[in-house]
Amino acid sequence: MLQPNFRGSTGYGRAFVEQGYGQYGGAMIDDMEDGIDWLAAEGVADRARVCIMGSSYGGYAAVWGAMRSPQRYRCAISFAGPTDLGAMLRYGSNLFIPRRYVRELRQRLRGEERIDLGAISPARHPEMLRVPLLLAHGEQDATVPPDQSRQLLNRLKRISAPVESAFFQKSGHGFTDAGEATEYFRQVEAFLARHNPAEAPAAQSGGVSNPSPSR
Repeated sequence: MLQPNFRGSTGYGRAFVEQGYGQYGGAMIDDMEDGIDWLAAEGVADRARVCIMGSSYGGYAAVWGAMRSPQRYRCAISFAGPTDLGAMLRYGSNLFIPRRYVRELRQRLRGEERIDLGAISPARHPEMLRVPLLLAHGEQDATVPPDQSRQLLNRLKRISAPVESAFFQKSGHGFTDAGEATEYFRQVEAFLARHNPAEAPAAQSGGVSNPSPSR
């Protein structure tokens, strides 16, 4: 299991966090994939057997990473991940929070060059999904609305993309109910058994479970 501290992560000073501004769908995910390459070069992981998993930003990174580089992953698992960054920015702007925090959210997402958020939003590009995806969300999530996952799910279903879903009635941006947490990990285990079993021979893409960190 690899949980990289990619640029934009906390705990390494503000300058390290700011290196992630405007890099949600770019260099932050590049850092994770550099970790895969390093593990493969060290002989620790099989490059052909990688599954990416995460929650919150990690959930976004799992979906977008699998979409933009399907040859790298056998499958992807997302919990509470944003899928439409423009809608998330509008949602944040409508919250009762100080304006300086809204400005910081905008800066984190767009960066100084004001990148096109639609270009890196999974919900805008469902046709890019080529590997199996497990999409999960808590119905009580006030941080990333569950409609973020539901919108992507509906668009993927319309084109018969390889997606499975799980929505949890009692939980929010994390699990607050032990039974729902247990059920989620049961579904994760079953999903991996189908799409990335430990005994499976190496395929052209896919692999060793490689969760991106929960944020």
